[in-house]
Parts: sequence; structure tokens; C-alpha cells
Amino acid sequence: MADFTIAPDPALWHQVPDVDGEARFVAERTAGLEGEAKTVATTMAEFALATRGATGDLTLLLQEPESSLYAVAGFALYTDRMPPASEQEALDLVTAGNVGPWDPTVVPVELGSLQGFRVSEFLPAAGDGGAGDDLTHLQLIQTTYVLSAGGRLGAVSLTPAPSPAAGILLALIEPVISTWEVSV
Repeated sequence: MADFTIAPDPALWHQVPDVDGEARFVAERTAGLEGEAKTVATTMAEFALATRGATGDLTLLLQEPESSLYAVAGFALYTDRMPPASEQEALDLVTAGNVGPWDPTVVPVELGSLQGFRVSEFLPAAGDGGAGDDLTHLQLIQTTYVLSAGGRLGAVSLTPAPSPAAGILLALIEPVISTWEVSV
């Protein structure tokens, strides 16, 4: 069975524990915060824990309360799937053919020893109903990486983020992805 490791910057990214460490994780993420900052940090820590619990994947929480920048990144390795060989395969893998009102962008990436694709989907504002192709209704960007990790399919999924925060998240997650190592 294949396993993998990553090396996130601990000043920004926090590995989400399994159920045994939940209370401590929330307490550490909210220590020293007050008011709205504490509420947001609590919500994001709980969301990260729920994501980890639902998927079982290695999950990281990005927490930068001074700039109100938060995100959750899930890392998964699929030993029974081959990585995509083309932009179309990456798009099909991420969207399963269910594309929203705007065409996703698919960009080839090389991050450390990993190669693959970054797929970004543009999501309409809540209540918009996906009307038309007017990008002024754009609210969030959902980004997923599909990569060859040790010859297997590696995937990294980020929580949707508003622009330009989505661009900042890419700059912060890509160095983490580049540390991904698979062992058999």
C-alpha cells in the first residue's frame, strides 16, 4: 500500500487531526483571539475537522486571522486510478462532465517532482441561479489539482475562495504540494 507525506509551513498550515485531537485543535486555533476573529477561527477549525472526518484524507487548515485568510486543503492519493494524461482528462476527472455556467480553466503544472493539472471552476453568486455568462456574477473560485504522485493519482482540493483570495491560496498551497512524497 502506498503512503505519502507533505511538509507544510507550520506558521500558515495546520494538519487537521483525527477525532482524538479535535478539542485541542479548536482550542489551539482560537487561542488569543477574541470576538469575530475567534468566531471565524472556530467555524473554520470545525469545518476542517468535518472535512477530515467526512473524507479521511490528509487535511490542512490555512489560518491567517490578521488578514482573515482561511482555507481547507484536502490531499488524497488514489492507488487504483491513473493520473490524467491530458487537460481534457483532468477536466473530466474534476468536473465529472458537470460544468457550471463558465468554462473551467485547466493549466498544466509542475510542482517539485509532481506533474499534472490545476483545474479552477468559477462559481456563481448564491441565488444567481447560474444565469448567463456575465462574470460580474462571479463569487467564488474552486481549485483542484490532479497530479501524478508516484505514478498514482494525487488530488488536492481547496475550499472555494473569492478572488483575489483564490490567487493568494494558490501561491500558498503550491509550495506545500511540491513537497509531496509517495512511498510504497
